[in-house]
Parts: sequence; C-alpha cells; structure tokens
Amino acid sequence: MVEPRHASLVALAALPAVVGYLLFKPAPIVAVAALNVVLIAGSLYLAMSPTGSEHDTTAETAAH
Repeated sequence: MVEPRHASLVALAALPAVVGYLLFKPAPIVAVAALNVVLIAGSLYLAMSPTGSEHDTTAETAAH
C-alpha cells in the first residue's frame, strides 16, 4: 500500500523536465524552477508526514 507521504514524492516527476530544459536552454530562471520543484516536493512530503500524536488535542489546547 502506498502511503500519502510517499505519494507526495510524485511532485519530483517534474524535475527531469526542468533539468532537460536547463540543458537545452540555460537560463537563471530554470534554476529557480528546479528549486521550486524541490521545495514543493519537500513541503508536500513534510505536510503528509505523521504528527507524532495519536489523539486530537484541540480541546486541550483551546482550554489553555
């Protein structure tokens, strides 16, 4: 079974296209696009990661 955290790495599928574009038309903006792909993939990976707690603590934090 595929976990959502691992499925979020599909965002890295855009990286070969960006690298190919960089090879055929080198420009600083392509490097920025590659950085954006990596940042988006990393953000999705972290957003889909487990939080570490098994129960909902919203009622406990709202009381404080």
